[in-house]
Amino acid sequence: MTQVVGMDRREFIRLSAGAAALGAFGVLSTSTAEHVKKPLNVVLIMADDLGYECLGAYGSRQYETPRLDQMAAGGVRFTNCYSAPLCTPSRVKIMTGQDNVRNYADFGQYPKGQVNFAQMVKARGYTTGFAGKWQLEGQGLFPKDVGFDDVCLLLGQWPEYWETPLAINDVALPVDKSLYGPDRITQYATDFVRKKRDRPFCLYYPMTLVHGMIEAAPALRGTGKAGRQRQYESMVAHMDTCVGRILDTLKDAGVADNTVVLFTGDNGTDGSLYSTLDDKVIRGGKGHTRDHGTHVPLLVTGAGVPAGHVCEDLIDFSDFMPTIAAITAAALPTDRTLDGRSFWPQCQGRAGTPREWLFNYYYPRPYEMPYDDKYRHSEVRWVRNRRYKLYGDGRLFDTVEDVLEKSPVRKGTLPALRTRLQAILDRMPSQGAGIDYSRVEHVANELHKRNRKKAD
Repeated sequence: MTQVVGMDRREFIRLSAGAAALGAFGVLSTSTAEHVKKPLNVVLIMADDLGYECLGAYGSRQYETPRLDQMAAGGVRFTNCYSAPLCTPSRVKIMTGQDNVRNYADFGQYPKGQVNFAQMVKARGYTTGFAGKWQLEGQGLFPKDVGFDDVCLLLGQWPEYWETPLAINDVALPVDKSLYGPDRITQYATDFVRKKRDRPFCLYYPMTLVHGMIEAAPALRGTGKAGRQRQYESMVAHMDTCVGRILDTLKDAGVADNTVVLFTGDNGTDGSLYSTLDDKVIRGGKGHTRDHGTHVPLLVTGAGVPAGHVCEDLIDFSDFMPTIAAITAAALPTDRTLDGRSFWPQCQGRAGTPREWLFNYYYPRPYEMPYDDKYRHSEVRWVRNRRYKLYGDGRLFDTVEDVLEKSPVRKGTLPALRTRLQAILDRMPSQGAGIDYSRVEHVANELHKRNRKKAD
């Protein structure tokens, strides 16, 4: 039976009580009578390259995000949600409920054999939709191969916003240079809601916005305001508009009161961009393990979610799968270790079982060298609470006083905290289960030979 790391035992028992074989799943759980009468729909929206500092709901006055701010005011805003530092690790983690140390294979790859939340809710009788950026096709696996019924897919990994290559259910669309790609994808998502409104549905919308290439969104295009920062701000504003269209469609289709909408970002903002938040200027930290690379927004609204609530609990990307399980009364997989715990109680304004810590593992491109401090480097492991962060090499940082992690906390201080965090590191795997270390060694040796040849 699944072990859910960090999950409260009573919650785990509730989700898997009476579990019996149903493929990889236990018996479907019914947490409330409401689920039996009318299952709740789920819409998960994930922006690309968007740190928490880019939303008005988090204090920004630089960006125009009225619909997301409205979503926060009408629901729950989480202040301590953490992703992986980069897109592929985050996408694998949010879909599978496992930390990357257990299943990450390589950049751009979906780990074969991994059950995700789409397959989980399909076993509950849901229809599933996907619209946007997949970026996990490295082993030949696409959304339709892993549980998504209806798919609008960005072809490739890089969004060409005005010449966007898209396919709908494996049929490539003609490229239309007059149409803004994010609008075409959003239209597909809204059409999915309208078509599926009479049955339970789960829609996953990993947006192409606001990933580079940084260029003016429709409202700014042709105005002559060509600065990179201003262009990015226009992309954030258009992203907000796209989210608003989803929210409006849910209302117009008559399913807003029976749908839970979650919004987050896959990693921090691009490092070429600077954002003012309160009295601080924040440089984007995408690709880096420090907070500005991993601290992302999380807003939840919809059925059963109280308005105007702020939650400071730690949320990890592995928590989304068990949360979706709790919302839909679906059964979690019973044949693997899960690292997430449901934050659905907190979405409902209840205490839940908050995390005291979260663990992360980052090895984005294990077979590419030479190393750098962003994408190509040795494995990095860390554990953190809401303030302090301990790396596998023993460095401890105060992320409140030293958010850029320039000065480790002096050794010998905070011994009880170090011991507690180290104990967590010690019980997590020390190496990635999906990494071919013989291949890593071979690549390193080949690079060493080439470097020696150049030196000679």
